[in-house]
Amino acid sequence: MNAPSDALGRRIGAALIDLLILVVLFIVLGILLGEGETDDGSASISLEGGGALLYFLLTLAYYAGTEAAWGATVGKRLLGLVVVTADGSRAGFGPVAIRNLLRVVDGFFFYLVGLIAVIATKNKQRVGDLAAGTFVVRKEREGQPPAGMPPGYGGPWESPAGVPPPGYGAPSGPPPPGYGAPSGPPPPPPPPPA
Repeated sequence: MNAPSDALGRRIGAALIDLLILVVLFIVLGILLGEGETDDGSASISLEGGGALLYFLLTLAYYAGTEAAWGATVGKRLLGLVVVTADGSRAGFGPVAIRNLLRVVDGFFFYLVGLIAVIATKNKQRVGDLAAGTFVVRKEREGQPPAGMPPGYGGPWESPAGVPPPGYGAPSGPPPPGYGAPSGPPPPPPPPPA
């Protein structure tokens, strides 16, 4: 069975590894671009303005870049996880970009929003995964649709038949009577010029 819930503990461990990498990045940027303070054996570093913006952009680039290139962040890769789509194939740049842009939402309250979403959803998806149609599974399960996905399902924006759901550009049935037909007799021709 390729259930995303099989990977939940590893996913939390991978998040901690990725957090450690990002803390090191923050410290390096803080030393180079931020302000530091030491007092009685303790130290603090802060980033403001351009340094904070650079850190935010590098964080998004870390997640999106590693997942687009390898299908996993360094933490996921070390713990044998991969980001896949509903058909089990490795997620491409589009879904990876969506899931990571929504990391901002998942990250509210120290990732409490993302954790609640993972616990509450059947396929253990955070908000970014739900929007992008992605799943985090064990590496050995890559290529297999996650458990419960119908064959041919292409994600939240596509029906199992590969056709957009009704209301998303595809006709949902026959047109109503008179739709597209003239609504009465044709108008009389214009009078000849005088």
